[in-house]
Amino acid sequence: MPVTYQSGAVTAPVLLDEVKDHIRLTGEAEDSLLAALVEAATAAVERASGLTLLNREVTAILQSDGTDVLMLPVRPIGALQSVSAVSPEGAKSPLDAAAYRLEQGLFPRLRLLEETTGRLEIACTVGFGADWNAAPPDLRQAVLLLVAHLYENRGENPGCALRDSGAADLMTTYRELRL
Repeated sequence: MPVTYQSGAVTAPVLLDEVKDHIRLTGEAEDSLLAALVEAATAAVERASGLTLLNREVTAILQSDGTDVLMLPVRPIGALQSVSAVSPEGAKSPLDAAAYRLEQGLFPRLRLLEETTGRLEIACTVGFGADWNAAPPDLRQAVLLLVAHLYENRGENPGCALRDSGAADLMTTYRELRL
């Protein structure tokens, strides 16, 4: 299920001053390093949790085999702009809004109310909100913990950073469990 981010987050889910307070750092000498670590930590938290922290415009391609409920590969959904059927040649034809319904929540689904098969293109806004205050506090804290860990352990193997920093524990409530 390919996902294309049309626009990126313009702000980080935590402020640089908040990071500096958390790691007890003063001055501006490390600001560019900290900004890069916030970006890397945010990406790692988003990847591990399966969530987009700040709003982004997204286009996702789904394959419908005639089932009436499709799991969306991005979450949380802020707004659904359009759903289009995509022909094998790539031509798009928008579905009428009465043909589907978005089921919101941490694990959003697209319920097809009319039989639809083939490729579907979904255009939507994903994320908790437009600024860092909109991200859940535990996910922002996970970013802070990960930034602090990466800062303190520069040059070491970052492979276990989510676990070692404690950030992974803060994300457990957001993980989808499948049987």
